[in-house]
Amino acid sequence: MSSAKHRWYWGLQLTGWMACAVSQLYAFTTLGTYLPSVNTYVYVGSLVLAALAFTHAYRFLILRYHLLTWPLGRQVLVATLAMISMSLALQSIAWLRSGLMHQDWHAYTWQTASFGVLTMGRYLTIWLLAYHLFAAGEQVTRTEVRHLRAESALHQARYDALRAQVNPHFLFNALNSVRALTLTQPHAARRAVTQLAELLRYTLQLEQRPRITLREEMAAVQDYLALEQTRFGTRLLLQVEVPAAALAWLVPPVTVLTLVENAVKHGIAAQPAGGTLTIWAAAEATGLVVEVGNPGQLLPVSAAVPGLGLGLHNTRKRLVTLYGLRASLVLLERTPGNIVATLQLPATLTPAL
Repeated sequence: MSSAKHRWYWGLQLTGWMACAVSQLYAFTTLGTYLPSVNTYVYVGSLVLAALAFTHAYRFLILRYHLLTWPLGRQVLVATLAMISMSLALQSIAWLRSGLMHQDWHAYTWQTASFGVLTMGRYLTIWLLAYHLFAAGEQVTRTEVRHLRAESALHQARYDALRAQVNPHFLFNALNSVRALTLTQPHAARRAVTQLAELLRYTLQLEQRPRITLREEMAAVQDYLALEQTRFGTRLLLQVEVPAAALAWLVPPVTVLTLVENAVKHGIAAQPAGGTLTIWAAAEATGLVVEVGNPGQLLPVSAAVPGLGLGLHNTRKRLVTLYGLRASLVLLERTPGNIVATLQLPATLTPAL
């Protein structure tokens, strides 16, 4: 038990039984039969101290033998037997005290004992109900916390698996670009290798970071586009509009980079004349919006090439893992011959300063 819970337990235990003592003394006074005296205080004090000791011993036993994990019926049976046993034990103590003090072992009648059993049984029942309900609630809370932790660990494992798929997918395409340059442009290939090294450094440093600023992501995008422009030349034109306010927002690593890579591979590279790749971002009241556009046409599902869109598929699954249904990634042919990927992230995250 933690020190805070320990203090709470003893505070409530002492407060509860002190309230019981005050209640009993008040009852004796109002009845008029037992006027307040030293004998009355000793009688009530001894019963309350004994009740405190018995209930603490009961708590020790149920924790020692894990009673709270038993079926509810067995818990009720044990608690009932404990209440009866403690009530009888308390009246036995009262009988012994009466006999030892007055040397009259018959002064403590059965009527007095029965009334004492009912009285202390009432207080013990209240204690047992309060403790068991509190313990049951605490156990439910612990179970929920364990469930949430397990669920969080599962989501993290899925996210890590998806991220592990994204990086090789992207790097494979980047290596293909370098390979194409080695045959025709050795000098450009060397420069491309340097740019690729920067991208590798970027991806390797992000293994423990679920989110980065859009500014960091755009720096990697610029390195990638410089690498691809070495390959495509004037076939790859750029139009970038990302305001400073949007650069401070947090995004999952490689998310925008995946959209750009997808636009180059399936848009620019597929057009004999190339085209213009557009990147637009805005920080709105509802969150961050990033759009990546490229020339091309969306293929119908029946004509899709196996493996096509793996990066987008994994990106969508990563978004679900991180944000649930609050984020989205939509690929549309906004105008004939112009495809736009729109990424929307929720405004619940505080932008990085």
